[in-house]
Amino acid sequence: MISNDDEVLAKVKGTCGIVYVFSDRVVISRKSITGFFGQGIKGDKTIYFKDIKVIE
Repeated sequence: MISNDDEVLAKVKGTCGIVYVFSDRVVISRKSITGFFGQGIKGDKTIYFKDIKVIE
């Protein structure tokens, strides 16, 4: 969830949505037309850095 109190450190726009980077998490937003057609109605995906165990 993105609120107005959060400071966005980085914002990367892709073909199917936008990735927002905060100090404690990453939010993947697919609220664009291409994101809807590519991924359907999934809403925002929030990944907290503390929950990441491995990166491949």
